[in-house]
Amino acid sequence: MAANHKLTGVLKGRTATQVEALGATTVVHFDDGSTMTVQTTVAAAAGSTAEVGSGPAAPASAAPLGRVRGVRQQGTTLDIDYDNGVTLELRTAEATSSVLVRARDHTLEYAD
Repeated sequence: MAANHKLTGVLKGRTATQVEALGATTVVHFDDGSTMTVQTTVAAAAGSTAEVGSGPAAPASAAPLGRVRGVRQQGTTLDIDYDNGVTLELRTAEATSSVLVRARDHTLEYAD
């Protein structure tokens, strides 16, 4: 799977504090107040909500959290790799035009 250098540049070093699935949309919240909104398939997002502190004992439906090391993308698969070796895998609705990153003040930082 190929690295998404642009999205990695935007997200690297941020820590995911919460991942919530809202139907066919998944929102990743970061410690700096920014958010990444991903249009996903409903099946890919079903039941994924996690808070800081989720670890190996977390339920299977809990999304992994951590400091972003990099982002990889191929087709409709979007992988967010964390420093702790864990990967959050999301299935996007389309190969493009499925990801938005907004800063704390809601300004657009990334769109694809």
